[in-house]
Amino acid sequence: MYGTSIGTLNVYVTASGQTNNRPSPAFTLSGDQGNQWKKANVTMSPTGNYQV
Repeated sequence: MYGTSIGTLNVYVTASGQTNNRPSPAFTLSGDQGNQWKKANVTMSPTGNYQV
């Protein structure tokens, strides 16, 4: 996520097979984050199968 034209990265978690509903993002980041790698952690507690 480097540069002036960077938008937003959203990461969603949904139950497997459910593609028509979009919950709130589990993680979101916007804009230029600099020219370096960054680490992010997200704690989730899904039950059953899920898709990220």
